[in-house]
Amino acid sequence: MEYTVEMQTYLDIDWFATDNNGNVIHFASGGGAIPASVALYKEDNEMLTKYFKGLEDYSDTVIINSELDDVERFPSKESKAKYLNCFITMTKKGLFVFDKSDLGYFVNNKYHLVSSPVIALRLDALPQEIKKVLLRTVFNGDITKVGFVTLEEIS
Repeated sequence: MEYTVEMQTYLDIDWFATDNNGNVIHFASGGGAIPASVALYKEDNEMLTKYFKGLEDYSDTVIINSELDDVERFPSKESKAKYLNCFITMTKKGLFVFDKSDLGYFVNNKYHLVSSPVIALRLDALPQEIKKVLLRTVFNGDITKVGFVTLEEIS
């Protein structure tokens, strides 16, 4: 089964990738387009989601993007804390976390950094089955050096 274009427009899909250096990345689609390497393999993506959500925390300390307030508009500290809560959960597991920058605009494929791990989960530390699926979706660069990612940068 796959994520159809229609499904992508209304679901906030968690999807995953790796970068050229073996770092693991979590994306939240926010009703936007996802790479074909994810869309065509819904069951594999659901397996990755379950795997990563079930991991033990690598660290209690995360780095919040210092420019997040320039990308997201928060009406209060409470709303920002609520927003960050689910993303920080994944970051504590060692994943770099990105969110869709323009919610509700399907064709805008820009994602912004929300938070980075202090101790990054590495591709080589993962079981072979997880690595195999992750390697279908690769950010062509070093995720530690960027604040934004577009789908064009992912193969």
